[in-house]
Amino acid sequence: MVNQTDGMKYIFYALLMSVVAVGCKKREQEETVSPMANYYFVNSTDKDVTIRVADDSDWTAKPMYLEVAAGNSIGIPNNQLMKDGKYRKFTYYWVAKDRSASDWHYTPWKDFDYDPTRPERRIEITKQDNRKDIQYCLEGIDGSTRWVAVNAYDAANNSVWSTLNTAQKLHEIELQFSKQGVYKHSNLFNVPTNDYFLYDLYSTDAYFQLASTFYQSVDTTQKFEHIRLMNDGRQLFNAKTTSTDTLFFMPGGKFPYYVMVRVR
Repeated sequence: MVNQTDGMKYIFYALLMSVVAVGCKKREQEETVSPMANYYFVNSTDKDVTIRVADDSDWTAKPMYLEVAAGNSIGIPNNQLMKDGKYRKFTYYWVAKDRSASDWHYTPWKDFDYDPTRPERRIEITKQDNRKDIQYCLEGIDGSTRWVAVNAYDAANNSVWSTLNTAQKLHEIELQFSKQGVYKHSNLFNVPTNDYFLYDLYSTDAYFQLASTFYQSVDTTQKFEHIRLMNDGRQLFNAKTTSTDTLFFMPGGKFPYYVMVRVR
């Protein structure tokens, strides 16, 4: 005969086993990424690099930043391969720790997705050129830079900065990692305004050049390529710089051209 105390023990034990069983079942349902999955980057460059890996389907998700030394490899955490029961698709680009190389300027960025039928994936990081676009456009690996006009020159390469009023001197450009930008300047009524644009890069190993591919402004005369930034303007005017903290800006291809310095 089972006494009341023993009966309560049996009931408690049965309930406990039910909770454990439900917990195990839930874990089995959540454990959709095989522990054997091995997705990893191999750094085949001679530089220590940082790789920015972002969820291509959810730009609000925080990206991963993976650091890997030259010649080494680094795995992608298994718990990042799925989200909300869906296989994730990633885009990525990398930058050398000393910022001397990157593949950020290539579009579209490279991508890969988690495929449960493919338990192992090797993703190669290789250096293709010596372009320095990221040094002009970004702070770190994905922070924006801001450029401000500090001087202006006419076609004869004479400074005309002192002849300009405050409104004419206002030229500020913010460049964002997503190849979008904001141009702050004075409109036709001398009121500061922000215009928005998309840009592309036309650089080589020898020079940097950026131009807007779409421009949104209330002034319909300012359209494609209204924004042009360069470190070598000798096709348009007699000026060149090797500093990554200085660029030239010629709004709409018209004089004066402006000397822009990076303030962030």
